[in-house]
This record gives sequence, structure tokens and C-alpha cells, in this order.
Amino acid sequence: TVASTSNDLPNTPIIPPLPNWQDFPDESLTTMVAVMQPLLPHLKDADDPASIDPTSINATAHFIIASLPDHLQQSLSPHWQAFWANLQARGINKVDNLAIDLIARLMLDVIKTQIINAKGQGIQVVATLNKRQQRLSDWHKRWQATLNT
Repeated sequence: TVASTSNDLPNTPIIPPLPNWQDFPDESLTTMVAVMQPLLPHLKDADDPASIDPTSINATAHFIIASLPDHLQQSLSPHWQAFWANLQARGINKVDNLAIDLIARLMLDVIKTQIINAKGQGIQVVATLNKRQQRLSDWHKRWQATLNT
């Protein structure tokens, strides 16, 4: 596999695990995910994103923001209004693709940091991380191309 973390063999380099959202260097994101996970079953049509209309997206965002700790509510509320107004003015009714794009970019940033931190750990580790970065970057470009068709 690409991710080897065993130390069974001497001189086997330890390759960092694949990144996930917990690797994003943002405590607010961790808090938001922790708050949102238990809310998912209570959200309208959470199991059928295709049926969500713009009004319910905005209402859901307000429901989630209201569930966050005060400091996050205060920092997100004014930005959500401007963000949502901008999307509506441009005729964008779904935020799924924006979220996917953001997550892909954050994952690329995490891998870039892993590459920088892996300098001096051996060519195999850096090469594996470079392959991960290239594969994710290639996927991201292909995915973006599907949005333009």
C-alpha cells in the first residue's frame, strides 16, 4: 500500500498516513464538525442532497451556526450572510461543489506540509508523498473539468 507505518523491518521509513479533515490546521473546523455530526439526522433531506432547495440550505446553515459555540457564531454569522447573498446573486443554489473544492485544496495543503516536514526522512517517504500530491492534484483537475462540461 501507499501508506506504510510499520516498523517491522529495520530502516523502513515511516510514511505519514493519508490526510483527513482532522489534519487541517484549524481548531474551528474541528469544533464545527463535532457540532454538525450529531445534527445530521435532524436536517431536512440530509440523506437526499438533490432535494434540498436554496431556502432550506440557508435555513440549515442558520440552524448549524446557532448550534455552534458563541465565538464561532460571532465570527461566522456575518460572513455567511455575505457569502450566501453572493451565491444567490450569481445563481448558485448548491454549495456541494464549493465544499468539495475547498476540501481538496485543504488536503493538498496538508500533503504539501507533510512533504516539507519529510525532508531528511529519505527519498522513499518524499517520493510517496509527492505521488499522493500528484494523484490528488490530477483528480482535482479532472473533477474541475467535469464541472465545466
